[in-house]
Amino acid sequence: MMIMKLMFWMMMVVMGVATGADGDKGSDHDAGSHRRLCDLLQAAIKKWEVVKNENKEGPLHKALEKTIFGKEGGGKELEKLRRGLPEDYHTGANGQRANWCGKLYSSEERVVLVRWPGHSAPHDLMCLCTRGENLWLTTTQRSGTDTLCGQDAKTLEDS
Repeated sequence: MMIMKLMFWMMMVVMGVATGADGDKGSDHDAGSHRRLCDLLQAAIKKWEVVKNENKEGPLHKALEKTIFGKEGGGKELEKLRRGLPEDYHTGANGQRANWCGKLYSSEERVVLVRWPGHSAPHDLMCLCTRGENLWLTTTQRSGTDTLCGQDAKTLEDS
């Protein structure tokens, strides 16, 4: 009897996993993480609008620049950032997402790596919203049933 109950529960788990993996229904990958990172970026930009012309050497000014632009002194680039992705994102780090999203920052590699995990909130959004180690958001084809960070394939290709 115990073996039958165990087999029943194992079968239920297998059916549940198989049902959850059904590609026809699609799924929203990284939706929660995306929302939290977007909220952080929106809060940083809102605060940036208040402090951008104040104490440019202060720690808050520098931290917000780093969060939004990935560098100090990038404050003049907000409108440029709103208009679209920098050109190097369209080439996708020589086709290897792992070059920008997988390698941890180290001071020895800074000359080689243009961006790295934690470079900026917009960069981390790009890494979060891209599937696979060697794929890149603007250079990949998707089935159209799944969404990634709340967006379908067409929207992501048009960005």
